[in-house]
Amino acid sequence: MAAHIERVVTSGPEGGGSNENNSRLIADEDQVLVVDAAHGVGQVTAAVRGRRVAIACSHGHANHVNQAPALAAAVGAPTMAHRSDQPLWDQAPYLEEWVGTTPGS
Repeated sequence: MAAHIERVVTSGPEGGGSNENNSRLIADEDQVLVVDAAHGVGQVTAAVRGRRVAIACSHGHANHVNQAPALAAAVGAPTMAHRSDQPLWDQAPYLEEWVGTTPGS
């Protein structure tokens, strides 16, 4: 089976309200690259369906930076982001207060 792109729409609290987020899965039957993990880690985990996983953040928005580590822990995956977003990764525990969520929610 050829690789294909799957869209996972999740929702979760953000900034005192609720916000929909999109994650993309570039996948085949054996492996999947999750691009921009988002709120609803359980929804993304379900979409992975036991395949080998890697996670990439295409940009450093807090809704992705906060969720990627929780998804990585849930599925045992490495996480990648551009080096210019390193300051956001370093601040992840503080970003959850700013966004109004906790990682993995």
